Amino acid sequence: MAEKNESLASAYNRMYSQAHYFRYHSFLYRKCVKSIIRKTGLRRGAHVLDVGCGQGDFSGLFGHLGFQVVGVDFSAEGIRQAQAKYAADNVRFEVGDGLRLPYQGKFDAVFVRALSLYNVPGLEGTKDVTDALLGYLKPGGVLIFAYPSNQCPWRKRSTWIWHSLADTRRCFVGYPNAKVYYTIRALPLPSFLAVLVSKMTGIGGELVALICRASRNAHTGRVPPRAATGFRDRQKARCAGATRRWWGEGASSLSGVTR
Repeated sequence: MAEKNESLASAYNRMYSQAHYFRYHSFLYRKCVKSIIRKTGLRRGAHVLDVGCGQGDFSGLFGHLGFQVVGVDFSAEGIRQAQAKYAADNVRFEVGDGLRLPYQGKFDAVFVRALSLYNVPGLEGTKDVTDALLGYLKPGGVLIFAYPSNQCPWRKRSTWIWHSLADTRRCFVGYPNAKVYYTIRALPLPSFLAVLVSKMTGIGGELVALICRASRNAHTGRVPPRAATGFRDRQKARCAGATRRWWGEGASSLSGVTR
């Protein structure tokens, strides 16, 4: 595993030696990020961990929207560029292994987009990755999973696996309140229609999931001590409420992103 991580880090260091490698444009993603924030009930000042932040584009977006952000990546070159472009009083970056961070129970949200640890055949086998990410959340916090994918059967990539909506739902089916959908930028369609459009046209889209960390400890069955009133109580209530109101089967009002 250590050798594999070193190999991946070296590969990403080479990629990130080119500034703005993925050519993200913030105006294309800001609307989607703001929609996710609205749906989860996160408020300005909440603490967000961006795992696999790369060159820091999404960390910068969250920071610009008023959140306290920590971006982590195992690519030292990616972090160097992220710091140079996006570091601020409320945004910082560090080199680290996204599954072995000293942040148990510290964050209101964990954000991952295009995380390479999910770029594997058999997405259902990544439960250890999801569990590690959920461990960084406070009770009632939310894991925001975003994964660029194309549902067109004849559009394949040699290095990036385009998971299906069904695969992704099976991956997260064991997590209470988890909702998964597929969305295309500027087309606020229900998931099944967005998949159909992607299949017929070859337009790429985004698999998105929100997974709330339950207050009950799944291993011991104990309920943690009640959090202090204020933000954390509001966040837990909003997280549960958002799931009930907005994340019904096939329903989506988010503007998606493509890659």
